[in-house]
Amino acid sequence: YSNSVALQFCLFNKGTEVVVTPLDEMTTQEGELNLSFLSGASPKGAIIYVNAFSVNPDTVIEHLSAANPGCCVAGGVAADNGQFQSAYTIVGDRILKAGSVCAFLYGENLHFSVESYQGWRPIGKTFTVTKAAGNHVYELDRKPILTVYQEYIGEHIAEQFPRNVIEFPLMIRRRECFVLRAPIGYTHCQSGIEYAGTVKEGDKVSFSFADVSAILASTPEFEPQPNVCTLTFACAARRSFLRGRMSEEVERVAAKTSAIGGFFYGEFSTIEGKTELLNLSTTVLQLSEEPLKRSCKKTTQQSLPNSTQALANLASKASLEHEELLFSLQQHQRALSKSSIISVTNSMGVITYVNKKFEQVSGYGANELIGNTHSVIRHPKMKDRVFQQLWRTITAKKRWQGLLRNRRKDGSSYYVKTVIYPITNESGEIKEFVSIRNDV
Repeated sequence: YSNSVALQFCLFNKGTEVVVTPLDEMTTQEGELNLSFLSGASPKGAIIYVNAFSVNPDTVIEHLSAANPGCCVAGGVAADNGQFQSAYTIVGDRILKAGSVCAFLYGENLHFSVESYQGWRPIGKTFTVTKAAGNHVYELDRKPILTVYQEYIGEHIAEQFPRNVIEFPLMIRRRECFVLRAPIGYTHCQSGIEYAGTVKEGDKVSFSFADVSAILASTPEFEPQPNVCTLTFACAARRSFLRGRMSEEVERVAAKTSAIGGFFYGEFSTIEGKTELLNLSTTVLQLSEEPLKRSCKKTTQQSLPNSTQALANLASKASLEHEELLFSLQQHQRALSKSSIISVTNSMGVITYVNKKFEQVSGYGANELIGNTHSVIRHPKMKDRVFQQLWRTITAKKRWQGLLRNRRKDGSSYYVKTVIYPITNESGEIKEFVSIRNDV
């Protein structure tokens, strides 16, 4: 249903108690949660609703988990029907335009079961988050994140952002599970992207992709159980991605459980004792005052191969092979850089890179070398004809090697066995020269 209100009444008969409250009214000046209103009892579970436009959802669940580590949590991030402008929560007869509300449930006979499923898979290269604050990300691999999006998703991202990139959320590996992060807008400074959950500096992330048929084929079925309340929390971005086929997932989950729920900008799920904020996922919470059987079973239905899946496999395989090759090359580079003097120049012979060994042996700092030519270390007793022959060789796209006498910054001499390689582009034009020297 859209533009409607759905109500579910859950009756407890065996002593389960529920306390519903705004979380900011229980927050101390230090930002921690004070659960003393429970008179010493520990909540068995919590259903939480957070307004991400006023508070970081990850911060809320971190404080909640710290205040009560054993609490099983489910819930969602308040949404505004894809407008990405503002949201609200309700507690009692109050409408809150900021903050979070929570229903704490506690009782000896209460049982919780939480199941979550996604269906997304990583695609393309893996990036390292190099600049982030909370749920704001500014750099991946030390490049502006907007530039990365333009390079990998396309120049069109500024049009109707973030709706046009919702199908490619960031995927983060957290312990034994993958967590998705959907963009919800630009940061205030317009230089970063705001996500519906925390992304930390150092996180390894990649863009992710999902095939509709594969998602629906992997959606679990829930068997009926007596005296069980079933609540579903699905991501609005998931609904947007699945479009008209979202009803197929809803029917599979709710056909035998009389479930009720809604679409949010992210859901909370307790996975192996740790509460996570998920995006583009569906979480099913079941409550009962009787022991719960595991009623979630994976379907055996197989999705048929299609061109979309094939393209995703090709892209992932190519990216994996590229990263393995790059990792191997980086190891070779580190080993070579430890033992050899290395420099790189442009096609005109201007130095663009030197390694630490070059600085140590020559006595010059990188800032003194980069932008100059190698004449800064040329010894005056070296003959001109040596360098004339050297340049004839390398400009003919051939390797040159020989023994050179150089001069350190302090004026002393040193000899290096030198090999110079011309590097060309795809058109065969010389792009740069790489020099490898060993001090003899």
